[in-house]
Amino acid sequence: MNRPQTFVLKGGPQSGKTTIMRAIEAEFGDTIITVPETATALLTHLWPQIEREAAHHDAWVQTLQSGIFHTQLALEELAQIRGLSEGVAMIAFDRGVFDNAGYLGISGAQLAARFDRSLEELMSHYDLVIHLDTLAVTQPESFGSASNLARYETAEEAVSVDEKIWQAYADHPNQVRVAAKADFSEKRDTVIELVRGLL
Repeated sequence: MNRPQTFVLKGGPQSGKTTIMRAIEAEFGDTIITVPETATALLTHLWPQIEREAAHHDAWVQTLQSGIFHTQLALEELAQIRGLSEGVAMIAFDRGVFDNAGYLGISGAQLAARFDRSLEELMSHYDLVIHLDTLAVTQPESFGSASNLARYETAEEAVSVDEKIWQAYADHPNQVRVAAKADFSEKRDTVIELVRGLL
């Protein structure tokens, strides 16, 4: 049995990942397994909230990213097992392990070394990497936490982390950037065609 094709949908905060992932689920139905964003699950259900000014804020960031990394890997492994068992064509990840590097301000290679993993092996988890530029790039006045209460970045921070996340996957041979657009449906349709091409 062939292993499922895999792709990661990633980008800066408020880039449309969740909305586009729902559109992908509707488009491809039972042929795809989707793995939700680990960070949002941890921040809304498990990880304690603290103020940015707290003395232990740096420790909070470091431990959160460690929690995300290990949880993400476990979910990816489970998705592969499920995919083979159920015979699905694709697995979609809402963010991948290298998004952590963007939030930590380090390279993909540095992230792999931090967790004593092979950069090449981690990159091989994804056949396609789709980067969605954040809304904060083109419409900073519309950026905010209304659609995701776990979002804590300012528009300026969102643009910065968006670029760092792009760079974190620089070693991936099949990374595609989808620019922020005034018409969100264009962005969505572009991604759906990229996914269709993977099939």
